[in-house]
Amino acid sequence: MRQMKNAFACVLLLMASCNAQLPDLEVCKLRIGESQELVGATIEIPVTVEVCNTGNVDAGLFRVALRYLTPGLGPFTLTFTVPHQASAEYAMTDGPLAVGETVIFKGVAVFPANMSGSLVGILAEVDPWMSGEPEYAMVEEINEDNNETGHVTITLR
Repeated sequence: MRQMKNAFACVLLLMASCNAQLPDLEVCKLRIGESQELVGATIEIPVTVEVCNTGNVDAGLFRVALRYLTPGLGPFTLTFTVPHQASAEYAMTDGPLAVGETVIFKGVAVFPANMSGSLVGILAEVDPWMSGEPEYAMVEEINEDNNETGHVTITLR
């Protein structure tokens, strides 16, 4: 009986979201590179984040940020250096993302070198709220609960 109630609730949620005329941004792929490079006092790791618009209208400008967790702590903002981006805290689109389209951000995650040997989980978030900004700076979406990936665990070397 409980499964039927859950299935019915999912159908109602799906019907409601199909009627909404909004974008829906999701991180469809998060790839953490195998290589780690010591650059001065930092560890740089290649990261690729692919964002999809699975909604039913185009999405306006939005950001993508990386976060990291350590055992029992976090998430913390992670420097995400992407070529031709003004901020090291996040990457940002330069135009709308059409329905069914994707955009790819390739850059590096930057950790302090003193974290070498640490176990960390890296996750990506599309359209994050940034401290000090009003919530209306974010894209209104069909589903606001699918903007963050699970974390990929690595050991910093």
